[in-house]
Parts: sequence; structure tokens; C-alpha cells
Amino acid sequence: MARRLAAGALVVLVTVAATLVATAIVSRPEPPSGEDTASETETMLTGTVAREVLRRGVFLRARVIDNPERFPIDRSGVVTAMPKRAGDEVLEGDVVVEIQSRPVMLLYSPFPGWRDLQPGSRGRDVEMVQRALGRLGYPIIDEPGVFGPDTEAAVRDLYLDRGYEPPATGDGETELPPGEVLLAPEGVWLWSADGVEVGTVLVPGAPEVFLRRPGTRLQLDGVPGTIGNGTDLLVWTAPGAEPRAATVVDVLTAPVGADVDRQVVETEPPTAQLIGGRSGDVAVEVVSEATAGPVLAAPGTVVATGPDGGTYVERLADGTVERVPITVGFIGDELVELRSDRLEVGDELLLQR
Repeated sequence: MARRLAAGALVVLVTVAATLVATAIVSRPEPPSGEDTASETETMLTGTVAREVLRRGVFLRARVIDNPERFPIDRSGVVTAMPKRAGDEVLEGDVVVEIQSRPVMLLYSPFPGWRDLQPGSRGRDVEMVQRALGRLGYPIIDEPGVFGPDTEAAVRDLYLDRGYEPPATGDGETELPPGEVLLAPEGVWLWSADGVEVGTVLVPGAPEVFLRRPGTRLQLDGVPGTIGNGTDLLVWTAPGAEPRAATVVDVLTAPVGADVDRQVVETEPPTAQLIGGRSGDVAVEVVSEATAGPVLAAPGTVVATGPDGGTYVERLADGTVERVPITVGFIGDELVELRSDRLEVGDELLLQR
């Protein structure tokens, strides 16, 4: 009973509306008294009762893209060494690139570097640098947030251990200039520097050098309103494929525009696992409503309405047709919930003409 995406649905997507199924509930007259319908059963089409979660929502165009989260490196000068190749993972404490014989190193911090840190400096940025130095094996007993003697010694050792002369103030004290350290959020980063080699002259923004997050994300186009953490999705990776369920766990770009938005999201399961290495276009349904659990369901065209306004289905068994009164419940996934204690999973129901 699970849905499959038709071959053309990756190009032309439509909103799944309850009315599409509701219109399939036809009004059928009573058969003449004594009419034998069994002789017709061999040519009648049937739908099978299944038990599953029903959903309804909106179909969107979507594209699998590289993770757009980046940390730019706006440094100027001549590249004199490149210890990292494009795509290499960059760890905390690594020298990412050398510009005019001076290193640019990565330290984890939620606060960006914006000033020279030197003996006497105070602030949260100092505290974040102290924590980073501690993680790298340079113990500090200075007061948190105060650039004291231990912090100065740790910065000095950080440079010497990487083969560089520590930067110094005019008074000869060791400092940490913002141009030689990248204070980036914690996590896995990859080095990206297409077209950059030793001898390349860098100016801010060109050529582009940056740290980027690994992996892929889903870019959703035509979002009707805001998608947030916890939004349920169904994802089709190819025509005829079974949909895969996922939940949004991170929205990486803010919606733009009042009616039609574009958002980039990460999912659980992770997007890379969800799409199985696929790139390019996929189809996504943003689930707006769903049943609380599995329910008895069948195609909407099995439901008929009698002259008295009651709804029923016709069950085929052993060559005979039995009319079973039902109540229509949730409508979604091109299926309807059939509420009746007389139906079971696997029952074959006649499709109404």
C-alpha cells in the first residue's frame, strides 16, 4: 500500500489535497433486488486494506547540495605555504595556510576574533582562547578571561611547537593577533581553496578561501511558510522509489520572502544517509498532518455512498461481494482511513465505478 512517486513527479509536483480523495467517494445506487453481482467479480478491480500511518502535506521541489555552512578567511598577502590540500579536514590547532611566512591557525570559539589579545586583555574572547589552549595541552591557571602570564606562555608555546616565531608587542610581550588565528565554531571543518597555490596573492574575497562543513543538505524551494526543527518530511530519491521519512533537525538559512521561500535544512537521518549518495533533484513532501499511528486504510475509490447518505465498501471474498458499512476517517496519501470493526488487513475491496 506504500506510495511510489510517478516518473514525472520529480518535474511537476502537486499539492496533495484531501479533496482529491474525497471526490473519489462516489454515490452508488442500490442494485436491483435479487441481482447476482458475483458473476461480475472476476472483472472487477480491487484495492487492499492495509494498516499504516497516513499523512498529508505539500510537495516541494528540492535539491541535494553541499553543506553551505562556511567560515571565510579574509586575509591579504602572498601564500607562502599550504600545509592543507583542498578537502582536507582541519583540526583545532592546525595551521590552515601560511601567508607571508606567518601562520593562520584554527581555534574553536563561538566568538570571532576581532582584536589583538595581549597581556592585560580581558573578555569572553580571551576565555575562549584559554579553553582552546587547554584542549591543545597547554595548561593555564590564569583567571578565566584574563590574558595573564600562563596565557602568554601558552600562546608562545603554541607558535614554537608549530615552528613559528611568536608574535610580539612593541614591548616584547607575546600577543595573539586576529590575523593569525581563526576563531571558528567547534565541529568538523574542511579546507577549501580552489585555484590557490603557493605564490597566489590573496585579497579579501578573491580568490575565495574558506573552511566549510562536510556533508550534504536539502535545499527546499517554494516553502509555504516556515519549516522548523521537528518538521516531518517524506523524501523520494528517484522515480518509482519508496519514500523515506525524515525529520528536520536544523534550518541553515532563514526564509526569504513572504510567500515563496527557499530553505536549506539538515535532517535526521542525516541527509547524506537519507539520499544514499545521490545528488541533484529529489522530491519532498512537507507533512502537515498525520494520524497518531497506523490505521486501516485503502484507496479512496473503494468508498461509496448509498441513497441514505451512509458510506460503505464492498468486500470481495470467495467470489461473493459483501457490503460493509464504514465511517471515513483521516484522508491523506491518496488513501482514506476506514473505520469499521468488520474489516481486516488484507481484505480486498471493490473499486467503485
